[in-house]
Amino acid sequence: MNEIGDETKEVDYLVIKETNLLIEEFDLDPVLSMKQILSLRYDIENKQPLFTESIFPIATTSEGTIDGVFLSESKSELNSLTSANRGQSVYLTVGNATDEVVNYALIALLDWEQVPLIDNQLVHFVTVNPNEKKVFEMTLPNTIKKKNYQVLAFPHPFDVSNTNYESQFVESTIRTVIKP
Repeated sequence: MNEIGDETKEVDYLVIKETNLLIEEFDLDPVLSMKQILSLRYDIENKQPLFTESIFPIATTSEGTIDGVFLSESKSELNSLTSANRGQSVYLTVGNATDEVVNYALIALLDWEQVPLIDNQLVHFVTVNPNEKKVFEMTLPNTIKKKNYQVLAFPHPFDVSNTNYESQFVESTIRTVIKP
């Protein structure tokens, strides 16, 4: 295990099912089953930095379905994206179906290694108002072989507690197989 650096504010352990499974066709049961990620999240000595949004949406709306975090080829409709081409332009929707403002930390995993999400940054922060969703344009990473890609949204970053049930979990897109 690596040593925790002085700049670390939160440690998250993730359990991801069947990491070698590539699901390219939409089949509801396996797609939804593989979407679920188990998490253990811990604040480090109450190091709570000021939360500052680091990316800004191309659209904000309260219309239509509000899902946690979703990748789609459409900026206005949540169409499941089970496979896509490397370098393809897609839309990331981050929604909040609760009655409270929620801050999220966003990361992306390609073949279970963290990769830049948008603007070559490994972590982005976004605030979503109640019953609202924000849409971001992004480009999928390059790869030389088929690989799983998934975006994770950590609600209430740096504010994890036993009394805040939502802060104990991580939301994720369905797995998208990126093709070379």
